[in-house]
Amino acid sequence: MSEKTIKWRVGDWKQGGYEIEYMVNGIVNCTFIGVPDDRANAFRLRFRSRMPYGEVPKVKSVSFFEVGKDLTR
Repeated sequence: MSEKTIKWRVGDWKQGGYEIEYMVNGIVNCTFIGVPDDRANAFRLRFRSRMPYGEVPKVKSVSFFEVGKDLTR
């Protein structure tokens, strides 16, 4: 099996939070609205949209330290 390269990318402020894209191997799979939570050092996520044939991760938040970095899983 090949490894997946996962990346979270933060965009502009929209609808009460930042638009955050979930990318697998450089392809956007879905988008979330992320509200910064400084106490937890993370964005609390709210699902926004899924691309055709995209996968949606089962997460409620993503750490500030994981955003913008390539993660191999």
